Amino acid sequence: MKDLTTGSVTRHLLHMSAFLAMSMVVQTLYLLADLYWVGRLGKEAIAAVGLAGNLTMIVLALTQMLGVGTTTLIAQAAGRKDQTRAELVFNQSFVMSILIALALGVVGFLLRPGLLRMAERGHGDRDVGKSLSALVSSRTFTPVSSGGAGLGVARHRNH
Repeated sequence: MKDLTTGSVTRHLLHMSAFLAMSMVVQTLYLLADLYWVGRLGKEAIAAVGLAGNLTMIVLALTQMLGVGTTTLIAQAAGRKDQTRAELVFNQSFVMSILIALALGVVGFLLRPGLLRMAERGHGDRDVGKSLSALVSSRTFTPVSSGGAGLGVARHRNH
């Protein structure tokens, strides 16, 4: 294990944040790949993917906060050899991520008619709204994947 109490704080922060930065780059590459393939379908499809991509980035940023917080709290509990606390934090985080995913799903479902109307007004094409709502719906359970952060630490028992 690397001792983070010695050396440059800036260097340690950059080292630890590299993974998060790379995950954001990969998400951006996913969006660009979506845009490339959907680009053949027309400007309405590109608009839908672009808007859904922005919403996805917002959800991803929020879920990264949950994942980083969970990992930090579990690491602190593991460092204190407090298995009970690590499991409690993991369970709370997992439940919170499911609740957030359900809330996002409900909000997306409730906003769907408005999105369809907006797309119809803006482009005169209902297909944009349908594409957008399908893309946003597919990203609903992103928080659940972040809620599992620290799973290995929380589930590892020291006997």
